Parts: sequence; structure tokens; C-alpha cells
Amino acid sequence: MKKNIGNLDKLIRAIFSIGLICLGTFYFKGPYGYVLASTGVFILLTVVLGFCPFYKLCEISTKKTIKKD
Repeated sequence: MKKNIGNLDKLIRAIFSIGLICLGTFYFKGPYGYVLASTGVFILLTVVLGFCPFYKLCEISTKKTIKKD
């Protein structure tokens, strides 16, 4: 599993996922809350792993790579 998420992308995802988890836990109740919180947990997991499966499918990477000469 090759990492494909850069630092700025991780920061944005972390803030967004924490917001979704808070909304799903405290604001919305029932199925909508579960869906929001679960989505937030999934996005936070991508931050921790540094890998996004959707980026892999689209062959996108926001991680800077250093080329060796």
C-alpha cells in the first residue's frame, strides 16, 4: 500500500472528518448521524494510513515524491 496523501491533504481531511464525526454524534440523531459519523471515521482512517483508495482508483497522488538521480 503506497501512500498517496500529502501533508496539506491530510490536514484538510482531518479537520473535515472531525467535523463530520461531531455533527453525526451531537447534532444529528438516528441513521443520518450514524452515516455522518461513519464517513468521518473512514476519512480519518485515510489520514492515519496516508492512503486513499479513491485516489488509487483514479491514479491521483498529492504526496510529493523525491526523484533520485
